[in-house]
Amino acid sequence: MKKPWDAFPKFTVYEENENPCGTCRHNSSGCRACLSPLEFKVRHALKEKLWLQDPENHGKRLPKAKGLGQAVRFSKLADNDGTLKPDVAKMFQEACDAVRKALDP
Repeated sequence: MKKPWDAFPKFTVYEENENPCGTCRHNSSGCRACLSPLEFKVRHALKEKLWLQDPENHGKRLPKAKGLGQAVRFSKLADNDGTLKPDVAKMFQEACDAVRKALDP
């Protein structure tokens, strides 16, 4: 059986005014309530990696989840179609591996 993270094509992006979520209805990139747990965890892992790479954040504590989401916006991860940006695509497999380790006993 193929694991979902082995075939992850691109991130979820909703068309304008088509997000069915009651929590983030006006947010095209989704949230914890409407994304699959896997996608949410992979996105968070990528945001952590981007935040840690920024020289301005050297030596600082990683922000809590909400603060990290505000510091590293979805637009830094992918374009409007959900396709990963080139620098993020390089880190994608590493993020998936970290999530897989956390999910697989």
